Amino acid sequence: MVHRMRLGLLATLLAVMLLFVAGHDYACGGISSVGGNVEVVSAPPSVRNDAFESDTAIRVFLESEVFVSAVEVNAVAYGLYDEYGDFDDQLLMPRGGVRSYLVHHDQVGNAESLLSGSITFDVPILAIIGRSSTLENTDATLGANGTLYATVREGRQIDYQNDTDQFIWQRNRRTIEIQSRVTSKFDQLRILTAVPEPGGLGLLMAASLLCFGSRQLKFASL
Repeated sequence: MVHRMRLGLLATLLAVMLLFVAGHDYACGGISSVGGNVEVVSAPPSVRNDAFESDTAIRVFLESEVFVSAVEVNAVAYGLYDEYGDFDDQLLMPRGGVRSYLVHHDQVGNAESLLSGSITFDVPILAIIGRSSTLENTDATLGANGTLYATVREGRQIDYQNDTDQFIWQRNRRTIEIQSRVTSKFDQLRILTAVPEPGGLGLLMAASLLCFGSRQLKFASL
């Protein structure tokens, strides 16, 4: 009876530990903090024009985790991006899986909305997609299942030609600061990071529990 209780407790602890190891980083989708007007949300049904609106928030959500051999991107170096000429269009060839995040700002109605904020990720940013055409080209590969995306004709990119819209990829490579002004249309960015490896300590603890539980099962059967 005592052995069975111990085994039940060990099984529960192991299950909790494995869930923590596998899912802890998903609690905020790999985002460690946000600031200003940014809020973290779940993938919505649609991010087309006038479908996912807010007068007070720039939304960001985890779209997908995928393995791709190459993907179109527009920025691979940290710095200030406030002109179209700041982009360096190229193919990113990641060594492993990538996480894709969509930043979305769409105001209610057509009144002007100027918002700003920051996003800091758990791992370094690999690249940023900021052109409408590149956003559209990568929707099928990187977009969230069940989410409807706009077309390039709806002008999804930040309007880098005005005096307010910009993003700054910080030197630490984990943080992006965004300033976005929208009226009749909306602004979007796609941010790519690597998929982090499971925490070594958590795996070690889980392995230790599994080993200890196996020993207890062996002794109980004697």
